[in-house]
Amino acid sequence: IPKGHARKLVPKYIGPFEILEVMEHGSAYKLDLPPDMTKRRIHPTFNANLLRLHVANDDERFPSRTWEQVTQISLGTTNREITEIVGFKKGDNGFIFYCRWSDKHVTEEALEKVRELPVFAEYCDTMG
Repeated sequence: IPKGHARKLVPKYIGPFEILEVMEHGSAYKLDLPPDMTKRRIHPTFNANLLRLHVANDDERFPSRTWEQVTQISLGTTNREITEIVGFKKGDNGFIFYCRWSDKHVTEEALEKVRELPVFAEYCDTMG
């Protein structure tokens, strides 16, 4: 689990991945994994009980939800920066700002962390 992600909020399954080869008479499958997973030494062969059939998004029940929004977990990328401040609240220790990062995650950050950022000045100008 990537740092900063709660286990219960991480998708239980990721994919879909193309099946490259059926092995062991249907009890194991070799998948076409993306390069970031192979760099982390995840072997491409999986037992059949670990795989699930991909069900496409229901646009009527969940409009505008893309697969990337659901499964956006960065596997080892650390080049993140705050791209936008989307709101704030008054906390016990001062103001807390909701910050959107370059990987689209939104986190709560203290005023001390965002005060010197260009996006903070833009946010203050926008809010008046």
